[in-house]
Amino acid sequence: MRIYWILALGILALAACRREEKAEMPKVDLKAALPGTWEAKYLQIKMPTHNGADSTEVFEVSEEYWEAKFYVKPYRTYFSAEQKYHTTHRGLNGILMGESEGLWNVFGDTLMMIEKDATVQYKVLVDKGLAHFSALLDWDRDGQEDDEYYLIYRLISKSSAE
Repeated sequence: MRIYWILALGILALAACRREEKAEMPKVDLKAALPGTWEAKYLQIKMPTHNGADSTEVFEVSEEYWEAKFYVKPYRTYFSAEQKYHTTHRGLNGILMGESEGLWNVFGDTLMMIEKDATVQYKVLVDKGLAHFSALLDWDRDGQEDDEYYLIYRLISKSSAE
């Protein structure tokens, strides 16, 4: 009987610790946290129906290997306080290879990035200078928004100027 009491107390202590962990995670106002310059640090995409197959393809790259895998510098996104953004893609030599721009808005933990031809919604968590973006997208262009997109940005400047 004594062992049951010890187990019950252990479970209650564990539950109390988990509640404390959640309480410590501050709610971040994304409208206040996002303005600035953010650089890609990590990208993972899980594609469950890649090329029409039943198997899952996983694409993953961290900042150490970004240039070797993509042959470009980690991309940067500039969020302005006026809720405009632009993302730049630069070659290894620093030359601009492409960019996209649009408007952004937040609703709780959801970020909407609106471009001329597309709107994408991300769940975003900002903590300690990192922004974690996740969404379901059609990354592999198979017609299904079933690809799990996860990106970590690092804040490199509070300025949104390039």
